[in-house]
Amino acid sequence: MISVEEKKSIAATVKMSAADWELLERAAEHIWPGAPVTRSSTILALAKLGAQSVLPGSSKPTPSRRGEKRS
Repeated sequence: MISVEEKKSIAATVKMSAADWELLERAAEHIWPGAPVTRSSTILALAKLGAQSVLPGSSKPTPSRRGEKRS
């Protein structure tokens, strides 16, 4: 269950080109093949993964990609 402090309460509107959306869609399909994801969850998940990958001290592992074995 999500606590009150963890609830998502910030909204954002994003405009992008069709080519940018196709790139995000391909990335999401590569990371989560066949998963039923909404546009907003795709954008949020990929943005969060990107932020975690560039910020120092990020302890979150990146998800395995199709065909890669987890250790």
